[in-house]
Amino acid sequence: MYQEGTLKTWCDPYESQVECRRFMGNDPRWPSMTRVLNRLLTSRLVSNHWDKFQSSQNLNQIGARESNDVIQVDLIELWTNITLKTLVALRFTLKNYEFDYLLRVNSTCYVNIRLLKTFLEENEQAVDYCGPMAKGKDFVAGWGIVLSRRATELLVTSFSKGDLAFFDDEAIGRILRRVNVSPQEFPFIEINSQNDLNHITKETIRRIPFFRMKVINGKERVDHRIMQLLHNRVTSLS
Repeated sequence: MYQEGTLKTWCDPYESQVECRRFMGNDPRWPSMTRVLNRLLTSRLVSNHWDKFQSSQNLNQIGARESNDVIQVDLIELWTNITLKTLVALRFTLKNYEFDYLLRVNSTCYVNIRLLKTFLEENEQAVDYCGPMAKGKDFVAGWGIVLSRRATELLVTSFSKGDLAFFDDEAIGRILRRVNVSPQEFPFIEINSQNDLNHITKETIRRIPFFRMKVINGKERVDHRIMQLLHNRVTSLS
């Protein structure tokens, strides 16, 4: 989904507006067992006790390196490592890249870079942390987090071990709240079917910067196909 969706639409490496890197943990020794464990860790049964399962390793002792546009973090690719993995990747990016804004997104997120760029340029002094926020939440959803360089620096220097008890998006919100950086909400649209996409108007596409798609056709996830269709509409209007 990532290769056929994100990398062939808004985050095309041939586009000059955005530089894209994946970040991931190490391959597990027993992939099948790890898949089962990850499914259990993200189940409703465990989600209410997530703090008891999250990794509590020392962030500063975890290494990372880059190869073929992938930031490889020295952690096993498990949900219990998700917060540490994200923070290590942010720390690596700070040390190795110059940037004004960083987007931490996943493969279900489509970003209208033109709209986002315009907003950030017009509000450069006011925006450190923004993106789509789910109803009832006080942090930006993990599939579309926008961070200024300042906010990224605050994240990797202000975290505490207690923050590792939360998923990465909530942990980011908690850390930044402690240093008086509040989230700024951005409008977004959820797309869960082809029908949802068909009902999105041209006017909506011209003003909404974030779209999230989790689309199942039978038993198959087809997010990337819907993302390609959306991208065709965005570019035709541009």
